[in-house]
Amino acid sequence: MTKTYELMVFENHFEDLPYPMSFKPYLFNEVRHIESQKPFDKLLTFALLNQPNKAFDARMQVIKTKNNCFSPLKATFGGIEYTETLSKVELHSFFQSVLLHPEVKQMNLTVREKPTFYANNTFNWNTEKIIDTNQHLLVDSQAFIDKIKPCERRRLKKCQRSGFVFEELKNPDFEYIHQFIKANRDRKDRPVTMSAFSLKQAFQKMPDEYKIFAVKDKDCIIALSVIVKLNNESQYIFLPADDAKYLQYSPSVMLFGGIYDYCKANNYGVLDFGISSEAGILNEGLFRYKKNLGCISSEKITFRKD
Repeated sequence: MTKTYELMVFENHFEDLPYPMSFKPYLFNEVRHIESQKPFDKLLTFALLNQPNKAFDARMQVIKTKNNCFSPLKATFGGIEYTETLSKVELHSFFQSVLLHPEVKQMNLTVREKPTFYANNTFNWNTEKIIDTNQHLLVDSQAFIDKIKPCERRRLKKCQRSGFVFEELKNPDFEYIHQFIKANRDRKDRPVTMSAFSLKQAFQKMPDEYKIFAVKDKDCIIALSVIVKLNNESQYIFLPADDAKYLQYSPSVMLFGGIYDYCKANNYGVLDFGISSEAGILNEGLFRYKKNLGCISSEKITFRKD
């Protein structure tokens, strides 16, 4: 069957597209997540319709503010999603159509692509780029304790001997959770990228995608992390934090071990720990820590058009 494509552009379309997608979409490009990235001026959805199949073979969400365009505006990645059957020529033509759209052409455009270890990520845009280092853990038949370095194994066993417990926080106090995360970020001189209200909203509007797990010493939370379901294959570590008073125990190792086991029990193959660099500059301590947990490195590229 001969492929015939039609470019469709939707403005502020916060509903399901009129045809199914022939690729596996990621949460950050779904409208329920894009709504959480407001305020912005306009959402432009570019979709490439395979006419014979009546399915979209590519999609790109572009968020427009007063002076700039972004994909995404407030998420770890956006960019182009597409099926493996799409050729490089067809992909290039689709992206050129995005660039030449009147509302995109006249503005700066920043595109944060997903890390290169994800399938279907061969797109390369010949323009200014920043290359960050992302790290992820493969969830497979191997136990977490066998993946981590001996130094982390000793810390994990110390937490277990101390009677710490891992659990999901089913009814979290979002103000307390936010303050816990903020204290951790203040200690590392880093901002919190989400307010307590926004975090609560995300959990209420996307209850299947957002969860919080914690390690406790009796009733006291000593480490926690939000995890975000990207799709049926991947989970993303978001806003991990620990209590400074428990640094000698390193309870985050127990936390990540528990999250790994959760992923394993629920058939997720990837636990994405996010970037270990900023603006292309490697945070060597953070990189080494994730490597000690068994994480694998890949590139995460941000493209910019002025």
